[in-house]
Amino acid sequence: MALAKWYKIDFHTHTPASNCFGDKSVTPIQWLTAAKDAGLDAVVITDHNSVGFISKIDEIQKSDDSKVDIKVFYGIELCVSADFTHMIIIFDDKLSVTRIEDTVISLGLKRDDWADTTKSITEDQLKSLCNELRGQIFVIPAHFASEKGLGQSNINEIKKYKEFVTFPAIEVRTSEDVREYNNKVRNDAILPAALITGSDNPSDKNASVHSIEGFGKAFTWVKMSELTFEGLRQVFLDYEHRCINYLQLQEMGIEYDPNTITHNYVEGINLSGFSHIEDIKMRFSPYLNCIVGGRGTGKSTLVESIRCGLDSSKLLSECALIDNTLQEGGTIETFFDFGSTEKYGVKCIRSKKNKSFTYENETGEVDNPPEFKIDFYGQKDIYNLIDQEKSDSTDKSPLLKMIDEIIQSKLYSTTDEISKAVSELLRLSSEYLDIVKKTKDLASIKTEITKDESLLSRFKASGLEEKRKRYECIDQGIKLTRKNALNYKQYLQTIIDSFRQKSNEYGLTLARLSDDKKLNADAIILIDSLLKSCDTIIDTLLTEQQTIDTQINTFESANIHDKKLELESEYLELVNTVKVTGVENIQTIQNRLQENRQRKTELEALQEQSKILLEQLKTQIDQFVSKLFELTQKRKDAIDEIKTEGIKISIMPISNIVKWKNCLQKEFGRTTFEEDFMKISEYILCKENNYENYKAFLLSILTSEENIINNISAELSLQPRFVTLWKDKALNGTLSSLVNVIPEDKIEIKIIQDTEEIDINAGSPGQKCAALLTLILNIGDNPLIIDQPEDDLDNSLIYNLVVKSIREMKNRRQIIIVTHNPNIPVLGDAEGIIILERNKKGKVDFRGRKKAGCIEEKLIRTGICEIMEGGEAAFKKREEKYHTY
Repeated sequence: MALAKWYKIDFHTHTPASNCFGDKSVTPIQWLTAAKDAGLDAVVITDHNSVGFISKIDEIQKSDDSKVDIKVFYGIELCVSADFTHMIIIFDDKLSVTRIEDTVISLGLKRDDWADTTKSITEDQLKSLCNELRGQIFVIPAHFASEKGLGQSNINEIKKYKEFVTFPAIEVRTSEDVREYNNKVRNDAILPAALITGSDNPSDKNASVHSIEGFGKAFTWVKMSELTFEGLRQVFLDYEHRCINYLQLQEMGIEYDPNTITHNYVEGINLSGFSHIEDIKMRFSPYLNCIVGGRGTGKSTLVESIRCGLDSSKLLSECALIDNTLQEGGTIETFFDFGSTEKYGVKCIRSKKNKSFTYENETGEVDNPPEFKIDFYGQKDIYNLIDQEKSDSTDKSPLLKMIDEIIQSKLYSTTDEISKAVSELLRLSSEYLDIVKKTKDLASIKTEITKDESLLSRFKASGLEEKRKRYECIDQGIKLTRKNALNYKQYLQTIIDSFRQKSNEYGLTLARLSDDKKLNADAIILIDSLLKSCDTIIDTLLTEQQTIDTQINTFESANIHDKKLELESEYLELVNTVKVTGVENIQTIQNRLQENRQRKTELEALQEQSKILLEQLKTQIDQFVSKLFELTQKRKDAIDEIKTEGIKISIMPISNIVKWKNCLQKEFGRTTFEEDFMKISEYILCKENNYENYKAFLLSILTSEENIINNISAELSLQPRFVTLWKDKALNGTLSSLVNVIPEDKIEIKIIQDTEEIDINAGSPGQKCAALLTLILNIGDNPLIIDQPEDDLDNSLIYNLVVKSIREMKNRRQIIIVTHNPNIPVLGDAEGIIILERNKKGKVDFRGRKKAGCIEEKLIRTGICEIMEGGEAAFKKREEKYHTY
């Protein structure tokens, strides 16, 4: 298996074969060991005008004596032209040492001249070398703007090289090298190329002397499946994604290791017990993986196994491919990594119609595993994203779900505030409607008051009212006086009880202090004084209570009671004398009038409170809608961060009219009145007036008014039965529940084609699929599995939309794609390509028993070309897009 990974390579190193190498006694083993100990995975030998040491390295690496696991690319640092410009030549690792040596000799550098930097070859000799070994060497200008660097030559001299060689890479060591490189590219002296760094392995004591101490002082990270010449070629072809030089690392942090993964990914899957698949162990790259194969080679079964094998909530019957092919006792073992820090193994075993799961991490079996989130899309799932937007579904928009998932943590506070705002609206509505219900009797109470006041007015001349007031005045005075006296007596009793409690506390304290009278003498005097004070106060208060009792007794026998009885007798006598024919007695009228006046006062106060509540409702509605806008803004911010070429995404607040109309129908329990529900939805969610219609709608339903439906029924030509339906909901008090039917934001996607913007709904099936694939690829960071998305896509759409997004996103999320289209693995530069086929037994297996590889490997390239229609064209397009060396 050879998944692409990052390797640390030093592109510029010297051996004792260079005259300026300090310690000539260094052996090949010592040289290799020092390079390995420097943390390098590979080195390029670039001795000055010499290949004299490579045979020694080659001999050691091929012998059993060498245990040093490091790749060595053979090369040379040539002096070219009269300017002695330094050029690094890297030879194909398929070339023998003898062939390399003969090639150098053929340039005019005889063995006796090796390492002599006073010798140089001409541009014509370099041209002959390029023609002779075309495709088998890389020609790389060394230390570009430094001494003897090509960048120091004038532009016309540099342009001569373009006639016979394209530089796949430029060695840079300083920012000045980079600036001069950019200058030469702008002036068309050279083509854009990979910028690489090498150490020149300097001595710690003298930078001009080479030494094994200097390995890895500068290096380059390169990504490939295997350290081969062809792998380097693919690095130089796709250097933006496969190459990180030392100068870039200085900006990022020298300790940066691109092999450290921060996103979650599926590391691999083991399958056993399938009826049509050999027991296989498959590993995936954390980046882009492409699963290819002919029809019926188990590709879809494989990706479905990942979903089925991680989701314990998904029933076996819901996984048709697995249910039909996984035999009793068969297993799906999935390895899920949370970045480079935490790894889990999930084992799913079939038992009849059920699945059993066990979970393990690096410490052993786990009872409560984390959630293993994967975004899975088949072709139908992709189309459903649009179809569900237009359907009668009341579920949340799938496009909104995708957006919300990537900003989930940022939404909690806003969604909580929206929920609280809805609860507050319903609370205010309930309180308001309760008051409205209570104040409905206010008008009738006012009528009764007017009637009773009219009846009583005729008795004013008789003096009845005056006598009643005099009687009530003295009666209330007596009651109030008695009440106050008794309250005062009770108040005194409370004080007495308090002082008695304090007296008990002082007594206990005095008893404890008396144990040692000499020591506590002063404290005893003080506590004794407090105790006596309490007793004195209690006696005084008891005396005061007795005085109150005497005064109450005196008051009870006072003449005022006789006067009360006299006034009461006169009042009752007059009441009996004055009768109202056909009406209850005057006392009843007076009592009723008094009660109604009190009730009127209370209801008028409630009516004022309802006005306050109404204003609070309006304010709360504004706040609620502003929270919806805040939610929209967070989604908009997330969309703005999605860098997508070829599509334009926008979001409009509370504007998904079709979805809201569906939800209203569900709330009313009606599938009829389709046209009327749409009319009222379009009217209410009108954005031209800053959604004032929606605010008016909320106020109307929360106050159970019929005004909104009455006002717009004629304007919108609503059916009378629909208006009645709405009014009935208001009458039964359930209209306010519509506040829970919150309109969704609407996502709009437009496909950019040249200067034209096409709405996704107006696009062809291929355009829709490509646009949605682009969106899916750019949203979120969960592992993404896509099953055969390209059936309706032509190659231009795949490259211009899909592949560009894949290349951009694969370093931030794992992508696994089942595909028939060679452009995806080839132009997408897949880090892991898995080719499946049927073996002689008719079971699915790896092609050539190779579990995975990359496009630089012959078996993989051949498989793509043989299995995938247009495979050769994809490779040709890749090389045309970059350049050929």
